[in-house]
Amino acid sequence: MTGVCTIRDPAQDTEGPFDEESGTRSVIKAAPFFTGPCRAQQQKQPQVATTGEQRVSTHDYLVTIPASVTAVKLGHIVTVTAAEDASLIGRPLKVVDVIRGTEIWERDLICIDDLG
Repeated sequence: MTGVCTIRDPAQDTEGPFDEESGTRSVIKAAPFFTGPCRAQQQKQPQVATTGEQRVSTHDYLVTIPASVTAVKLGHIVTVTAAEDASLIGRPLKVVDVIRGTEIWERDLICIDDLG
């Protein structure tokens, strides 16, 4: 595992102060509960769909972290913070499945990047 990732629970995010100029509230992201080694690999070609008149694409990723990290749940956000492939850095990947097994030496997460 040559990359570094953080994992956070977006359900723990909180609302920030109200911005009078934009009329919106900012979001204060929850602190990561994991920061450590990972490996991330895009799994296949993007899937493209059209919603209304907007074209939307998703990418599937296999993200591998140490097996000792057991708190990962569906909906958590994995962010690659260091990688040889700079295009992955900072991309939020949403966990859609956690692969479990009786004998594992690493924890496999299936994630999606739906930001195109």
